[in-house]
Amino acid sequence: MSARRDLRHAALLTAANLATMLLPLAALPLLAQRVGVHAFGQIALAQTVGMIAALLVDAGFNAESMRATGASGLRAPLQPLLDNVLARTRLALPAAALTLLGGAWVPGLPLAAVALSLLQLLGTLLFAQWWLIACGRTALLLALQLAGRLAALGGIVLWVHGPQDLLLAVALQCGATALSGLLFVAVALLPRAREFAALDRHGHRAYLARVRPAVGPGFAAALSSYAPQLLLGGVAGPQQVGLYAAAEKIVRAIAFAVSSLDQAFLAPVARRAGGHGSGHGDSHGDRDRDGAQRLAMRVVGGLFAVTALGSVVLALLAAPLLPRLFGPAFAGSVGVLAVLCAWLPSYAARRAFVNLWLSADGRIALVGRSQSVEAIATTAGSAIGALAGGAIGAACGLVAAEAVCWLALRLLLRPLAPPVHAA
Repeated sequence: MSARRDLRHAALLTAANLATMLLPLAALPLLAQRVGVHAFGQIALAQTVGMIAALLVDAGFNAESMRATGASGLRAPLQPLLDNVLARTRLALPAAALTLLGGAWVPGLPLAAVALSLLQLLGTLLFAQWWLIACGRTALLLALQLAGRLAALGGIVLWVHGPQDLLLAVALQCGATALSGLLFVAVALLPRAREFAALDRHGHRAYLARVRPAVGPGFAAALSSYAPQLLLGGVAGPQQVGLYAAAEKIVRAIAFAVSSLDQAFLAPVARRAGGHGSGHGDSHGDRDRDGAQRLAMRVVGGLFAVTALGSVVLALLAAPLLPRLFGPAFAGSVGVLAVLCAWLPSYAARRAFVNLWLSADGRIALVGRSQSVEAIATTAGSAIGALAGGAIGAACGLVAAEAVCWLALRLLLRPLAPPVHAA
């Protein structure tokens, strides 16, 4: 894949994520105005519980799968997909059981809502977005994402009218990805069903051994993204969760959209760093690796600049925007949004750096250590902040944790020499 094609793929993927980001954001104000702050907080808590279940079978797996897909040199290899799905499916039942058990203790959240939140687990297993990204099938990714989110938005418009429709709202919010996943299986996998018969069904064991160092830390780091809402739910109840979630969902949606840049470049960087097309000497491999690192740093710098500019604009619009969109009851979310806008550029750039500089080079153990630091710092920061200042305190805790994560990453990288690849 040429540099120009890489850029075009990244641009298309970013546009796809922006398009699919707008639909959930369009549903949020309508949902908030119809159900109120308290029920909106309950829905956010249910989504958080469902995401934790999804993370149990997702975190730490996909970066290595994208690297393997890109390094294979094939257009749409099925073996990395099969290894990924089989490895994650082994964790699905324990993840569902743990979610139901833990969700029963979340204050103010009905057990039925916890059960419905498991639709996110199903969607994560079925919808291999990472594979479509690594294979460059951006148009199909866009179509499938739009289908699921349009269905959820239509259901909210037609059927959710007040707090009494809480369970239906949870099902619609958590089930969009599951619908996209069913469509993905029907459109992308069933036509190639015969090819799966020739694949190695035991290869996932070696794959699981490779990713095992990153799975636990990856889950902990991803879980820390949802720690503020869980902690707020336990400390201050769904009302504070609702105020926090109104701002946090906007910022997280933007973070998801811009993350497509590093996702789109992970496979190209892995190809360059791996020195495929062997037969060249060490000097050629060094040039490939240097080129991969330069590409990675350009992407990280560009991503930081774009998110910083967008965050400044969003922070300036926060005061008039949030009360108008969500209603006067959500005026307390304005300060939360402003603080999260300060957090977003640093978070996006750091995650891109870890993906493109470490994951693309196969340094999974180092990725795991950085994610462990992120998990501890984010959880501790948001916990202290939530106890001290509710929703806005939790947001301030994330900003403080981000500084700790960058410092730790610098310390982890200091003793490392440049990686050496075999010729």
